[in-house]
Parts: sequence; C-alpha cells; structure tokens
Amino acid sequence: MSPISRPVCVIIGILVGLSIAHPTWGLTLEEFIDQVKEKNKAVQVSLKTINALTLKISEKDGPTTPRFSTSYSFLSDKKIGTFSSFLGTDSTLQTADAMVQTQLDSGLTLSGGYTLNSTEYPNSTLGGSTKAFSTATPYVGVTMPLWRNSGGDITKAAKSGTEESYLAAIKLNEFAIDAGLSQAEATYWRVALAREAVELATESVIRAKKMVNWAQSRHQLALGDDADLLQVQTLYEHRQLELKMAQQELETAERAFNALRNADPNATVGPLKSVSDVQISKFKWPKNGERKDVESAYHTLKATQAKTKVDIQNLEPALDLIGQLKLNQYAPDIVGAIQRTTATDYPTAYVGITFSGALDINNATLDNIRKGNRELIEVAELTYEQKKTDAANQWVDLSQRFLHAQKRLELVQRVENLQKQKWQSESNLHQKGRSTLLQVLNAEEDYANTRLAHLRMKGDLLGLYAQRKLFGSN
Repeated sequence: MSPISRPVCVIIGILVGLSIAHPTWGLTLEEFIDQVKEKNKAVQVSLKTINALTLKISEKDGPTTPRFSTSYSFLSDKKIGTFSSFLGTDSTLQTADAMVQTQLDSGLTLSGGYTLNSTEYPNSTLGGSTKAFSTATPYVGVTMPLWRNSGGDITKAAKSGTEESYLAAIKLNEFAIDAGLSQAEATYWRVALAREAVELATESVIRAKKMVNWAQSRHQLALGDDADLLQVQTLYEHRQLELKMAQQELETAERAFNALRNADPNATVGPLKSVSDVQISKFKWPKNGERKDVESAYHTLKATQAKTKVDIQNLEPALDLIGQLKLNQYAPDIVGAIQRTTATDYPTAYVGITFSGALDINNATLDNIRKGNRELIEVAELTYEQKKTDAANQWVDLSQRFLHAQKRLELVQRVENLQKQKWQSESNLHQKGRSTLLQVLNAEEDYANTRLAHLRMKGDLLGLYAQRKLFGSN
C-alpha cells in the first residue's frame, strides 16, 4: 500500500465506523422545531401579532400623554355696535393661540398656553391705541374632578383595561405557538415511529416469505399437507397488508411533517434522529408550568374589571373644580405685548365649579346597568377559575399517564424479549420435528404483535411528553 493511500483508508475506516456507531444521525427534533418556528405561517402570524400587540400596549398612555394644540383666526366685523359712533363700523381681529394640556393619573387636568390678539379699528375717531392694539395672554389652568374620576379612577382603569386587553391577546397567541410546537413534536415522533413500523412490517414480510418457500418445498416433497401451506400463505398475505398500511401511515405522517414546516407535502423527508427506549426511560416529567390560555383568561378578567369600572364611573355625575390664572398684557403692537409677557399689571384669576349629569336615566336603569357590569365581572372570574382548574387537572392527568406509559413500556420490552425467545425456540423445535407449523406461526404472530405494541406504546409516551409544551415546558 502506498504512503498516500494508507491515510485515505484510515479516514474512510473512521467515517465508516462513525456511521455504524451513530446510525441515527439525521434531523434532530430541535432542528425540526426551529424549521417550524421559521417557516410555519401560523407560527409566524402569531409571532408578528405578539410583536405588534406588545408595541400597541403603549396606547395605554394615551389619556395621560401631553397634547399640544394651536390655532389662528382672522375676524372682519362691519356691523353697527354700541361704540360704532366713535370706533367706527369696521374692525379686524387676529388671534393666535397655542396650548399644552395633560391629564395626570390622579385625574387632575393641567393646561398652559399663550394667546396673542391683534385688534384694529381703522375708522376710530379717538385715535391712539383705539385704532390698533395687541394683547399677550399667558395662562395656566387646572381642573380637579370631585365626583366622576375622583382620584383618577377612570384614568387608571382605562389605562389598565387597555394594557390587560392586549396582554390577554398576547397570551392567546403564545398559547397558539405552544400548541403548534406541541403538534410539531408529536408529528416528528409520528414520522420516526412510522418508519420503524415499516421496517418491522418489512422484516415480517421477509420472514413470512421464507416460511412460504419452506412450506412449498415440503409440500412438493409430500412432507406437508395443504393446510400447512395455506396457513403460511395466509400469514404472508396478512403481513403484506400490514406493510401496506404501515407505508400509507408513513406517507400521511410525512405529508403532515412537511406541512408544518411549509414545505412541499410530497417532498422527501430526510433521516430523523430516533430515540431509544433507554433514552425515553430517562425522560422526566417537568414541573408544572402556567398555560398561556389560563394567563390570557386572567388578563381578560382584569380587563373586564377595568372596563366595567370605567362604565360604572361614567354613569356618575361630573363635578369639577376649575381654576385659571392669566397675565394680560397690552401694547400698541404685537412686539410690545410680547415684551411685556411676564408683567403682572393686569392679571385675571378665577375659580369655579361645574356640574353635569344625565337627566333621562332613572335609578332603576342605573341599577340594572351596574348589575349587568357586576355580572360580566363574575362571568370573567368563573371563566378564569374554570380554566385554571381544567389546566391543573390536565397537568396532573398528563403526568400520571406519562408515568404509567413509562411503566407499560418497560413491561412490553420484557414481553417482547420473551416472545422473541419463544418464537426462536418453536422454530428450532419445528426444525427438529418436535413442534408443529401452527405453533411456529402462532409464536411468530405473537412476536410481531408485541413488537407493534411496543411501537404504539412508545408513540403514546412520546405523544404525552409532547403535550408538556402546551404548558410552556421544554
């Protein structure tokens, strides 16, 4: 062997050894889950919706966000008035105003602004400042609710209701993702186990074919009767039917597998990384996690409480304490008025109370509305409590079923080993003429059924384990 070919052979030998030592190399469950997260449209819709709703939570600050407003107006007035005899009947008034207003969580409304007026009486006979003058008026104001929204109840409830409504929707979308990933994990194992089922069915067909050939050769030599041949031929046809059904199940599972990752349904699914019984026996049921739909029900309850609080408060009369302070400055022109902005020569201050309330709602109607709101809260509370109870019961049920499935898997493993030994023993005895063909067929049938039962129990266990994702557990 040349010096060059020796290392090549060593490398090839290592690669062959690795492939034998790791026959289950292929797409892992985690890689498939990542593909589903990236390509599944339903998951992408939920993710984008969660992102959008998370951003929209900021809407809750809308009521307490400072607002700016500005205006300009021009008035030309030529009507006859009380002072038209010396001011004339022609006047113009230009007004510019800018204001900032904000509402605090406490319910207080604060405002501050600046108003400029420019007035002209071109036909005034008095002369001087009566022909043209300007005013500059900085002002601040405050409104304190004394009844409706006292203490900021409506403001706080409105902000809370907005936030809780969006959180409820976010949690529902998170639950949809958890459900989708749970389905993806179950589908992954469905394909992996369907492939094992096809392998088992293929082996059974091969064994059955060998038995048919053996029975035919004995029948031709007149060493066996028709019944023996018919029995093995029936077994062979039955095994072919099982293989066909296993192949069809694999095709269905692979189509579902491809659909979850938004691939062509008929695309080839590459090798998957299988899981051994030893690995499954080490699976531990995780600690209880909070289901996102339960969290959504909780936030829905909080949103309902906030909304009904706003509705009830809005039925109450409004009684507000209002105060305002203005600094009024006068000058022949706008520049002069602006220059005197901070002067306190001509202040205006007032304090007042305003009251408003509905006239056409009687006490009975108000009581009915309040009662309806309270019942809506009770419905939301019952919904949340029921979801929480159902989720807790489902978690306990899943954990117990998972533990029982692990024990059943251990039992079926032992039964499978015993059935295999029994089938091998009957085959050896039959070759020595110490057992009948019927006993061999029955032993082979029992062994094949046990192997399929083993696969089904393995699938049941993996399916139960996949449902932990419904609770956000990994």
